[in-house]
Amino acid sequence: MATLAAGAPLLAGGPPGWVLYGLLAVGTLAVGAIVVSQASRDAAQTFPDTPPTSVQPCPQTTETPKEESQPRVDPVPIPKEQEDTRRHSCATEHPEIILCAALPPFYMYSSLQAAFRFLRARSRETLRLEKTRPAERGPCPATGNHTAVRAGGAYIASIVCCPCCTDTASGPVLSTKCGIV
Repeated sequence: MATLAAGAPLLAGGPPGWVLYGLLAVGTLAVGAIVVSQASRDAAQTFPDTPPTSVQPCPQTTETPKEESQPRVDPVPIPKEQEDTRRHSCATEHPEIILCAALPPFYMYSSLQAAFRFLRARSRETLRLEKTRPAERGPCPATGNHTAVRAGGAYIASIVCCPCCTDTASGPVLSTKCGIV
């Protein structure tokens, strides 16, 4: 039937199309007759019956279980490979490190030197970095650091840096992000 529907555009072709459509219809009917003939022949064929087999009941034990004399043992779970089942992420591998995405937006520099280069390019004065000290407050106290920037004796800014972690498809990636405050 689908073949006849697919051949319907042949009817729009005029008499030559009508002839082709008729031949398509005859071919479709012939194939259908062959399929029906094969199916009826297969359905009429009988298969020999297999002799039934006897079913034996399960043997019964005469002993009663001795629950009192034998201690009950709970099944011990088989530990799975920790490395294969545990998802590698910043939270599982580096829980003490802040996520880079959780840092304030001004932490945009990849290093202390990159932030200092930015300040130097904006200043007309000669800048210098002071001694770097551990951060006492901010998003990463004790793990981050703080460096003052001076021009002569005047304080210009501070560069603060934090170690942070980023989750990637291949696992956690540690980096440092710095900001100017």
